[in-house]
This record gives sequence, structure tokens and C-alpha cells, in this order.
Amino acid sequence: EQLGPRDAQRRSSRRDKALEERTRREMAELKAPKVKRYNGIGSRLRLTTDVEGVLDRIERSRQAKLKAAEKDLRERQKREDAECSFQPETKPAPAFVRQM
Repeated sequence: EQLGPRDAQRRSSRRDKALEERTRREMAELKAPKVKRYNGIGSRLRLTTDVEGVLDRIERSRQAKLKAAEKDLRERQKREDAECSFQPETKPAPAFVRQM
């Protein structure tokens, strides 16, 4: 089916209007998010009121994870060392060598 020049123009204008309407609705949603207000209840992270406290908590959490990882590494190394059957005997160096 062939469209005449007027039909194509009407179709194009309807398509443009629909696009503009969809864009307007999307922008309206982006500009005005729906946020519920709960009086007396604040953020658990307290980002706006206690910025330094948030940073301190993050640092403490990072340090705790680092300590746990180091402890795990030490324990794993001990288990691997316990599995080793070769344990050489070492003797102190003779006195004349230590005097050199």
C-alpha cells in the first residue's frame, strides 16, 4: 500500500508527537522522584550529618577485613608447614667464623 504525501506527513507528525510525549513523561519522572518522608527516622549511614564518621567506619571495616585476611594467610602457611616432612637441623656457626 502506498501512502500519499499528506498521509506520510500526518504519520510523521503523529510519530513526532508521540516521541515528544514519551520524552516529556520520562523527564517528569526523572525530575520529581517519589520519595517518602518518615519523620524522626534518619539514614542508617548518616551520610549528610556525619561524613567523617562514615569514612572512619569504612576505614575500620577495611582494616578488619585486612587483619582477617592476614590471619587466614598465616594459618594456611602453618598448615602447609606442618605437612612438610623435611625439617633440617641447623647448628650455630663456629666461633672463628663469627669473629670474621
